[in-house]
Amino acid sequence: MPAVRRLTHAVLGSASGQDATQETFLRALASLESFDPARGEVRSWFLGIARNVAFETLRAQKRVDIGSDEGLALFELAQGAGWGAEPSDRDS
Repeated sequence: MPAVRRLTHAVLGSASGQDATQETFLRALASLESFDPARGEVRSWFLGIARNVAFETLRAQKRVDIGSDEGLALFELAQGAGWGAEPSDRDS
């Protein structure tokens, strides 16, 4: 379905878009029994799955790797601010 490919490639770019297109079709196949023609067209159903896959991929790409220098700096900043500390360990 060209619309699925266009959506995932527009949101994610070529390489990630190809993976997201494949994931969209795998999810659709796995949940085929959930499609209800009374609720809408199959094209809309596929595009909804593709949208969800694309946004999940974007969220995963934006997560900071704690092993990176940037991730370590953010972790240290959060610890210094008391985030993640036990309530009794925080300054009042």
